[in-house]
Amino acid sequence: MIFTEVLLWVIYFISLYFVIFWLLVFLEQENVRGTKKKLNFFPIVTVTIPAYNEENTIETTIISAVNLNYPKNKLEILVVNDGSTDKTREKVLVLQKKYSNVRLIDQKNSGKGVALNKALYSCKGEYFVCLDADSVIEKNALQHLLPHFKDEKVACVLPLMKSKKAKNLLQKMQFAEYIVNIFYKKLMGFLNSIPVAPGPFSVFRKQVLIDLRGYEINNLTEDLELTLRLQKHHYKIIQDMHAEVYTSTPLTFKAFIRQRKRWYKGGFFNALKYRKMMFNPEYGDFGMMPVPLLVVSGIIGISMILTLLYNILKPNIITFLNLRHVDFDFWTFLQNMSFSFNLLDTDFTNLFIFIIMFAITLFILYSAFKYTGEKVFAQGKIHIVLFLFFYFFMLGITWLLLVPELFHKKHKW
Repeated sequence: MIFTEVLLWVIYFISLYFVIFWLLVFLEQENVRGTKKKLNFFPIVTVTIPAYNEENTIETTIISAVNLNYPKNKLEILVVNDGSTDKTREKVLVLQKKYSNVRLIDQKNSGKGVALNKALYSCKGEYFVCLDADSVIEKNALQHLLPHFKDEKVACVLPLMKSKKAKNLLQKMQFAEYIVNIFYKKLMGFLNSIPVAPGPFSVFRKQVLIDLRGYEINNLTEDLELTLRLQKHHYKIIQDMHAEVYTSTPLTFKAFIRQRKRWYKGGFFNALKYRKMMFNPEYGDFGMMPVPLLVVSGIIGISMILTLLYNILKPNIITFLNLRHVDFDFWTFLQNMSFSFNLLDTDFTNLFIFIIMFAITLFILYSAFKYTGEKVFAQGKIHIVLFLFFYFFMLGITWLLLVPELFHKKHKW
């Protein structure tokens, strides 16, 4: 069918274009990871931990913040309890008595955006940090992140975010995804095109957040919306490659789908909100690539899945009809099947494109692990194979499942 052929070539072109583009950006950089900078100023820093029913992780998260290698009298830790119904509040109170720089703020369940704003407008820090309640930060993080703010144009610095120790194949694939995403964010940073500052330990100039009126409440992805707003006002965002933070990832496929549907849904609506930035020369590379990709990536994912299903089902319609003649006796049918292969039937054009894209993908994967201080096969090999050949189809299926929900904007934190 001509339509599917055209669609497939469009997917090829867009995918190959972006892969080669970022490869060229990478090859132009002499030191992707960057050198460690020495911290010689110690402003007051506020670490905010918004928490809703986080009794299983909140203690570890708070202690990791308390143990930061930073003057304790310059470090403020605010835990905003967003109406938790478990023992989150009780556990925070115990730590508040133990550590003088830990403070608890209670509010009725109102969402993460409200929780962050409450901390933002009541904190003492010159720099404001959000630390998700399921994440832990390495002790020298502020030593690596704060020196970037010597550049007055910098409004936000991102840590090197990795997933916690994986327990199954799904989490191992997510670990690889996080590594690759951080690598791409570093490359995007060279073009001032970082699209999102994640929840785990992104550091902001507090005054900039106040000038922009804080976080948007009732937004599915408040971190993405805030980053888009920073980019709209031409602030600079830096991706650091030394300050490591470890965050939890979904353990089950059901939880994974739920998380990604929230991310993609939030990305879709925020892209519509900031649609005037798309292909707008005022925003440079950011307007030309990251903003459109918030929508285009979903279209590519859905198109890829539908095209794959079409190509699989179309030649098997006759097979299905033949099964009817033997009353769906699969064993008899299999015994009478014959297989033939002719090298001349191979679509060498598609094969050539696949080989090029696969080779570049392998190079980027290797580079991503190298520049984030990880080894590709440290956690085994099976998940890497699945990540390369299956994981992105899984993301495409998530986009496909999301389509019916795009007309329902409400979503609980």
